[in-house]
Amino acid sequence: SGKPGEILRPDRLRGRWLIVPEVTHITRGADPTSDLLALCARTGLRSAWVFYDAIPLRDPQFDYLKAAHTRYMRSLMRAQAIFPISEYSGKELLETWGRDGDRHAHKVRPVSLAGEFPERTRVARYEDPAGTTLRILSVGSITVRKNQFRMLRAFHRLRAQNPGLDVRLTIVGNYDAA
Repeated sequence: SGKPGEILRPDRLRGRWLIVPEVTHITRGADPTSDLLALCARTGLRSAWVFYDAIPLRDPQFDYLKAAHTRYMRSLMRAQAIFPISEYSGKELLETWGRDGDRHAHKVRPVSLAGEFPERTRVARYEDPAGTTLRILSVGSITVRKNQFRMLRAFHRLRAQNPGLDVRLTIVGNYDAA
């Protein structure tokens, strides 16, 4: 009917899916992870979460996120499906769950990122079709551990070695000065 709140009626949500592609605890003040999972429980909405990694649990530069990230990871047990971005991330999640992980392991289904397909050969040399712009897009948190600065150096080297190459680099993401 289009009325405010109509979409949140349990009879409209029951059995449908909420897909959460982000780390929800990196917010100011609120705990959207628990709020979303509670909404799902109240309405019969099923939830699936993309899980990236447990870096805040093992990298000292992210100690300030450790407690929140641990709560977030443990909260994911309440979801109906979790899609880690790699086999390794899935194992980290199950290890964090400890004994509870055995009971919930069936929900964890790794979906590897494109860079993790070993049967695919990586392109090592770019052949420039005439008149084509090579566009490179990097999306993600901008931080030293993700090597964007290394990518920038490689991009500048590419430009210097191929002055006629029409190539563009776009970087999108939050900057993490830590």
